[in-house]
Amino acid sequence: MRIPQIQIHQDYAAIGIRTKPAKQEIEQPQATIDMKQTAAKLDIQQPEGKLEIDQSKARDALALGNNLEMMKRIYQKSADLAIEGIARTVEKGNQMAAIEKGGNPIAEQAKDWRKTFPEFAFEGQASMDNVDVSYTANKPKINVEKGGVDYNVTPNRAVHRYTPGTTEIYMRQRNSVEITPPRLDTTL
Repeated sequence: MRIPQIQIHQDYAAIGIRTKPAKQEIEQPQATIDMKQTAAKLDIQQPEGKLEIDQSKARDALALGNNLEMMKRIYQKSADLAIEGIARTVEKGNQMAAIEKGGNPIAEQAKDWRKTFPEFAFEGQASMDNVDVSYTANKPKINVEKGGVDYNVTPNRAVHRYTPGTTEIYMRQRNSVEITPPRLDTTL
């Protein structure tokens, strides 16, 4: 004989989960920089140097010098020239006095009549160092104004966008229990 059996069929509940991930966007804009540059200033002034040329000694050596200096020399030498003139006159007189010794002193003196006035040097001494040159250099005047850079930095805030994610939980399958009774033979 067969024993009747009850059939039980069970379906478990199934949960479905749908998720949408969150989105996050972050941007960092560059900082705003306000920059001003002040240029450096440089001022240079070069005063002219002083060049002095003294050629008075050279002009004096060429007898083109100062009249007062030349007249002073003439005056100082004129006493010597007067003494030399007296000495020449004495010498000529002595030659004339010695006429008895022979010769012709008058003719000899007449022959040299153009040389009777001696050369009179009133110019200064000639030298290669007669021109004095001196140069005085002046230092340059340098004025510097420093420049610079002024920064004004303003940081910008970060831009943050956030979209939250979602989670949807649903019943994908309901639980169920199905009991199937056995067939009973009810026929007698």
